[in-house]
Amino acid sequence: MSPFLTGMDTARRPTGPWLALVVVALAMLLVGGAGGLAANLLLTGSVTPQTGNLRGQVAMLVGGFAPVALVLWLWIRFKERRPFASAGFTTSPRGLALGALAAFLVFGGIVLVTVLSGHMSFTGGPNWSLLPGALLALAAYAIQGSTEELLCRGFLLQALTRRWGVLAAVLVQAALFAALHTGNVGGLQVLAVLNLLLYGLFTAGWAIAEGGLWGVCGFHLMWNWVQGNVFGASVSGTEVSTALLTLRGGEPSIVNGAAFGLEASVVTTVALALGCALVFAPARRAIRG
Repeated sequence: MSPFLTGMDTARRPTGPWLALVVVALAMLLVGGAGGLAANLLLTGSVTPQTGNLRGQVAMLVGGFAPVALVLWLWIRFKERRPFASAGFTTSPRGLALGALAAFLVFGGIVLVTVLSGHMSFTGGPNWSLLPGALLALAAYAIQGSTEELLCRGFLLQALTRRWGVLAAVLVQAALFAALHTGNVGGLQVLAVLNLLLYGLFTAGWAIAEGGLWGVCGFHLMWNWVQGNVFGASVSGTEVSTALLTLRGGEPSIVNGAAFGLEASVVTTVALALGCALVFAPARRAIRG
């Protein structure tokens, strides 16, 4: 089996599957929630999340996820007593650039389909004066995206695989990943939840095939950044003010994802399903090898 999947075996005090699920849930809901509120209060002067503006966006992404990454680092190093790199960072960091490029091309393709089909359109040209703020958001997304990948496709996938096997681990981590994001899904749109599940399956397959997390970290940070801060689309139902372009939909439909944005689009469903088909074959070879 891939050394990546057996990373938990290097721990002197490995974390069991049920405890791992509790650690991930508490880290996201309690540590991340408290950190996000504290950062939002510090940067915006309000306890109410203001993710639509740059300060609120950075507060949520950095304040909500940097403490989670720190807690998990402490858990891996001092509770499990294993190298932090064993959670998914033993491969070349060049995979980060590959993942980012793939996300840019995939999401760009999704936008192209929706625009050419008449379900969305750009209003005005690029606003380059917002580039510094957009790049700051990119750095913040690097923290957020990498933390979620470390939690779900690294730590949790390894802990579940050790006791429950690879298939169960992949399915459970994808379900938990979707569940942790359902608070963002206005009206609990079916396609939004389905796409969250597919995203969890796709990135798990990629991580297994690569033997590490660099690629999916790059994909995750670029996927989130490009839709809001580059194209100006609604991100999980939230408008982003610091955007280089402005992408808007016409009549709400399953093509443009309605108010939730393109993450609830059927075009995204097709793209993620194709991504799963591409990564699962090499992932199976990695498991057998």
